[in-house]
Amino acid sequence: MQIPGSGAPGENPAAGPSPGPAAGPDPAAAPAAAPAVDDLADEVDEMPPMPADEVFQTVAPEPPRAEGSEGSADRPRVRDAMLWVWPLVILVAMVFVSARWSAFGVLVVGILAVAGLTFFTGGMELSNEIRVGVALAAVAALTLVFLGRSAGAIQSSPEPGKPTASGSPAVTGSASAGPAATGPALAEQLRAGPAAGAEVTGARLDGQDLRNVPMPGLSARGASFARAHLEGASLAGGDLAGAVLSGAYLQGANLRGAALAGADLRDADLTGACLAAADLTGALLDRAVFSGAAVDGATADRAATATATGWSTTNSAGTAACRR
Repeated sequence: MQIPGSGAPGENPAAGPSPGPAAGPDPAAAPAAAPAVDDLADEVDEMPPMPADEVFQTVAPEPPRAEGSEGSADRPRVRDAMLWVWPLVILVAMVFVSARWSAFGVLVVGILAVAGLTFFTGGMELSNEIRVGVALAAVAALTLVFLGRSAGAIQSSPEPGKPTASGSPAVTGSASAGPAATGPALAEQLRAGPAAGAEVTGARLDGQDLRNVPMPGLSARGASFARAHLEGASLAGGDLAGAVLSGAYLQGANLRGAALAGADLRDADLTGACLAAADLTGALLDRAVFSGAAVDGATADRAATATATGWSTTNSAGTAACRR
């Protein structure tokens, strides 16, 4: 039997009415936020992928280059700023060596300038193989130039003779000297004669045939007679100071009283020649042959005559040459 006002069975009347269920989120409100999350996911999926290089650049940016470094874009390399100096240096060097060593000096300077400019401008960008190749090419070119000079194909001494309108030294001193000429043409004029007192200063007569040609008083200062045939020729009283007579054939030639100071007589053959009263001061006499040559009164450096063969061995042949 239920007592009125006592409530339901098992309930404590003093506790009061039983509280209702706890308030919670409204289940109907949750689906309202879902569309916003889905839209964000769709936008992320639609974004284009970032390139790998940009990813790496973002993660690990390139460190800034130090100011003044070789690769700096706002400051040129020192070697690049000095490039204008090279043409000036090469021009001055070529003018100097051309006046002193003629074509030989110009070629040597040109080869060294090209090799040096290659190394200077290339810097560290050149590989070791290229560096070695450039060096070997320069050495090979220099070797060919020196061989050409030794063979007489490349001129190594200037021609100090006064040029004419044609640029060649003139032969003067005789009415039949003819026009200016060098080499075979000049040798032909000298053979045609008379060549006494002719001037061939600075001329090139290498290897020419002037055997038995009378040329007393010849002015040939600084001229070149390398390997020329002068057997029996008369050069008495001639001015051959500084002339090149290396390897010349002067057997029986008359050089009495000739000025040969500073001349190059290396490997020349003066067997039975007349050198009486000749001036050979400072002349190069290495391996020159003077067997039977008349050298009475000749002036020569003792050290130079020691490198020659047959000095002071006068015989009848040398005496005969002095009478030509």
